[in-house]
Amino acid sequence: MAEQKPLKILMMGGRRCGKTSALASLFEQMVNGPVKNYFTVSDQTVLETKDGETQDSLNGKFLELKQMLGKPHTKTFLVDKGPTNNFWNYSLKLQIPGTDKSMFLEFRDSAGEFFEAGGAHSRETNDYVSECDVFVIIVDTPYLMGCNEEESKELCTEAINLGTNRINDIHGFLTNINDNDGQDAKMVVFVPLKCEKWAKEGRIDEVTARVKTVYEKTIKALSAYKKMTIGIIPIETAGNILFAEFKDAYTITGKIGGTKRCCKISETIVRLEDGTPKKIKDTDIINEDDKAVISGTSLMRPYAWYNINPNDPSYSPKNCEQLPLHILHFMFGKYKEIENRKEKGGFFSFLKGLWDRICAVFGKIKIDELDKILTKMRTDGVIKNSGDGIEYIQKCY
Repeated sequence: MAEQKPLKILMMGGRRCGKTSALASLFEQMVNGPVKNYFTVSDQTVLETKDGETQDSLNGKFLELKQMLGKPHTKTFLVDKGPTNNFWNYSLKLQIPGTDKSMFLEFRDSAGEFFEAGGAHSRETNDYVSECDVFVIIVDTPYLMGCNEEESKELCTEAINLGTNRINDIHGFLTNINDNDGQDAKMVVFVPLKCEKWAKEGRIDEVTARVKTVYEKTIKALSAYKKMTIGIIPIETAGNILFAEFKDAYTITGKIGGTKRCCKISETIVRLEDGTPKKIKDTDIINEDDKAVISGTSLMRPYAWYNINPNDPSYSPKNCEQLPLHILHFMFGKYKEIENRKEKGGFFSFLKGLWDRICAVFGKIKIDELDKILTKMRTDGVIKNSGDGIEYIQKCY
């Protein structure tokens, strides 16, 4: 048997879009949600340090989310902490309970600047694209919806959305996907995050529709592949942290206390990033936040501010587990298709290499037992095929 290898999943998205927090809730829901009745899930990530920056743990991000939910619902605050400047791999182990049969999902969480076309990381990112079967496009929903909302369209224009979500840059990288003329199926999933406000208002289908509009060029290009699955799966990372408003991005530097992000409430008062109002002193220096400039452009991204749901401050993530389950379903279909082609004979060198690679991903897990588990999960409603904004534009299997 070939050495077991992880299923590589590339997460693509803009700066501070919430990729790591979403992974933390994904893991928590896989461990404590209904998935635990079908798979035992464990975090096998080996945390790294690069260029003096230490990788966030999934447990640390989960505790950070829980801490945010403890804020008073009267406060309006920023949810994005310091952005990463590197890429990090997170490894989840899925094991059939009571057996030694397992597989690994490896999510590569990259900084938004990795998806700047022609940037310093272009070659590295393109090389990784060639290694992956699954691509997850993280969409920062408030910026996606900004120019469609009457109250925010002046601050969050379509240009701000394009730059924040790196839409054109990501399109360029996705054109490097190689499905080997339909013999090597690929999957691309658009995942709107921070969409709780629209979900609570019963408007999550508007988010899905907006994804299809904004990413129309990318979706059209992907649809031209002979073997390409394209889906949209909105995720509520915390469930009750709701987008509130956009404000121009500023920093305040005091005589004592360093520099903090803020927005102007009036000419004399600012709101600090933790939601605390502060009266401006003569010794305070207020500047536009140069870190809010969208990389590769001269555009200033406004800050997105959030509130805690006053009616329910609980940690209530939704559909976080759907992403890995749909990925697993796709890979099962790919596994089954290649096995069927193998049994029909004429299994030339490329297909042999592809078969070996897929077998290395699934390890000791056999196709019939995986089929049984996935069928039971669909029958039990654990895997959702629609609703909550979930939609497939194109499906291989």
